[in-house]
Amino acid sequence: MQHEGYFVLSAADGHEGLELSRKYPGPIDLVITDVKMPRLNGTDLCAHLIEERPGIKILVMSGADVREIVSQNVNMPFLPKPFDGEALKAKVRSILAQPASGDERGTAPPTSSGVTAREG
Repeated sequence: MQHEGYFVLSAADGHEGLELSRKYPGPIDLVITDVKMPRLNGTDLCAHLIEERPGIKILVMSGADVREIVSQNVNMPFLPKPFDGEALKAKVRSILAQPASGDERGTAPPTSSGVTAREG
């Protein structure tokens, strides 16, 4: 699916997002996930994705208490809910512009694809 110039893979929950990532053969540049999701929460989803896809970038969002979220997701960019489309686009552009740590793809340009998992 094409959205705002990005190729987006969408999942209903963390478990589906992880399975989609495992089946998708191409690079995934950014994952946008909610922290609280059924079956596999965003924190656990991110842990699996970071292990399986070195260099992947992650944006965590939540409407829950920011202190709880930040303590669980210390090194991940965070976007508190509610937010508007412009705030999300700006955060995505900012994250994609940063070099990925542990990136095995070297200096290849990003393909702007990603898996998004959202609260069901």
